[in-house]
Amino acid sequence: MEKKSIEIFVSGKEQSDAGCGCSCNCESADTMMPTDLSVNFGNGDYEMTFNVKMIEVEKENREDLIARLNTIFENSGEKLTVKDINLDFTLSKLLPLIVESGKIRAAKTFPDENELSEAINSDGRVKVKSGCC
Repeated sequence: MEKKSIEIFVSGKEQSDAGCGCSCNCESADTMMPTDLSVNFGNGDYEMTFNVKMIEVEKENREDLIARLNTIFENSGEKLTVKDINLDFTLSKLLPLIVESGKIRAAKTFPDENELSEAINSDGRVKVKSGCC
């Protein structure tokens, strides 16, 4: 069984009691927390296994985070270059960001495990859900 690496970049603000951890309507019945995705992948019947790592961006070294994001953008065919001066703005437009094996699979939306699995299998991205920022 193939093993995939998934990184979920989130803001600590989204993880606080004040936030729901998603980029959509927190009152929605289908709202999912980032930790739910990790658990659901572990319980799912997929033809691959997942190593899921949660990355709270505020706790990361800025230089290391910038370097990691630039590598992800390059691997994903993005032309954006992150620098210290635009890091906060860039994160405000991307989080939550879900990366699989170094490529962006979802940005500014939080998919359920089936949507993410479909994006991975099709080598694509999850579309931002209506009602999301």
